[in-house]
Amino acid sequence: MPQVRRGFCYAHTYADFGTHGYGTDSSLDAKRAAKALGARWLSLTPFAFVPGRSSDQVLLIRDAMQQKRGRSYFEANRARAETDDVVRKEIQQAQAQGFKIQLKPHLWMLDGSWRGQIDPGSAEAWSRFWTAYERFILHYADIAAEMNVQMLVVGVELDQTVDTHADRWRGLIREVRRRYRGQLVYAANWDAYHRVPFWDQLDFIGVQFYPPLADAPGADLATMQRRLDAALDALGRAAQRFGRPVLLTEVGYRAVRGTAVNPHQWPDPNARHVDDRAQARAYRVLFRGLHDRPFVEGVFLWKWYTDEVGDEGPAGFSPRGKPAAELIKQAFALP
Repeated sequence: MPQVRRGFCYAHTYADFGTHGYGTDSSLDAKRAAKALGARWLSLTPFAFVPGRSSDQVLLIRDAMQQKRGRSYFEANRARAETDDVVRKEIQQAQAQGFKIQLKPHLWMLDGSWRGQIDPGSAEAWSRFWTAYERFILHYADIAAEMNVQMLVVGVELDQTVDTHADRWRGLIREVRRRYRGQLVYAANWDAYHRVPFWDQLDFIGVQFYPPLADAPGADLATMQRRLDAALDALGRAAQRFGRPVLLTEVGYRAVRGTAVNPHQWPDPNARHVDDRAQARAYRVLFRGLHDRPFVEGVFLWKWYTDEVGDEGPAGFSPRGKPAAELIKQAFALP
């Protein structure tokens, strides 16, 4: 697998008020386990909060915690958010272990909707949204510069904005480049990357890569491979068209029987059908597909937790302690 960047999307564990989250002893152990598999990059995910899909607010964690709804969310779940201090501590700890960092600020939708559906409505509301969003991204651009982070993600799955608000994106990217000298990427949904008109201003075509590999559980490997290869070939054409390499900002599979059918789906209504062999089969197909495609310059696998258990249970995405982990180790070891 010829990827320059081989890493995990590294998830902060919220439970028990963050005692096993970013920057803790538990996180140090988790990073050592990830490094033993060959990972050399970690993608860290601090959040801002959006009240709902029609909202024009983007609340930094410090702002959200000043509101009753934000405080009650974390208090009810005995959770600790990825505050700036927590993120800085994790970056320092990861760098001390030799990891390179992708900082990937994310929007958390408090109403349970998907961030790709955000639509405040009027032009005035959209203007307020953009002012708040730009403040959010520039905040983390400054942290990325301060902490010598190698790469920054300027947006994740904001499907409603990429073409209709392209000028705002271009302006934001210019301002980020003024503050931060590392590499930049936008993380497009796997079925929307072709709509992004500003790839030429970024260093990579970033993709949240969750194309279905099958129409039903139990599909044979050949069928899954054809589906995966077709999705990768389309990415190859995009890389050629835009003159940029591809970065899989997320790709992963749950340990459930139907993981190849809807890889992105969470929570999973069929989570009771735990099947870590199905997860391993999907990873085998992924790595076979990536082997001969040099236009893919990096992979961040979704996901690895700061503690051994995580918060998704045995049906979740984490490959830790499952058969998929050995496949990852083999793939990450290839030249």
